[in-house]
Amino acid sequence: MTNVEPLPHIRYHGVFTSNRHVVSLTERSASPQGRLLNLSVDHHFVGEVALSTAFYPGVGIGDTHVVVWGGIEFFIVRCDNYVLTQFDQYEPVHEAYAIDHRWLLVRELSVVLADLDQRSIEETFDHDEVIVDSWWEGNRLYVEDFEHRRFAFELSDAVPRLKQVATGAE
Repeated sequence: MTNVEPLPHIRYHGVFTSNRHVVSLTERSASPQGRLLNLSVDHHFVGEVALSTAFYPGVGIGDTHVVVWGGIEFFIVRCDNYVLTQFDQYEPVHEAYAIDHRWLLVRELSVVLADLDQRSIEETFDHDEVIVDSWWEGNRLYVEDFEHRRFAFELSDAVPRLKQVATGAE
């Protein structure tokens, strides 16, 4: 048998563009517990984010905010002043969708409507199974759980804004 050298650690680097914004994440260090990444938005260095190595970094880009997450760690950057704030969640975030000045966060066991400026959760739909996928069809958000059950949501102007609706597959 020949000596096989382990593969070198390849540092994470990603560049994401949307809505005339550019987001850059560059790994500075990594350990089994976490990774430290430099975060830049529109070529402004905004700070370092620490994320769990158990999750790949997620990035969401809206008109007024950029969000970066990995597990329960959730970071927000306002695009008008490039200030970085942290808004950790109680459960891992899977996806984040910009909705006007609010965001819909699809988490492991819930879907929430969040006001990022206030760092508050306005509405929550709790679920009894792990959510594994989400997507939009028109104005309707679909989520699917580990048991392949699908749920659909629409936003309304009335409270509560997040309304569960029929999926059409019943």
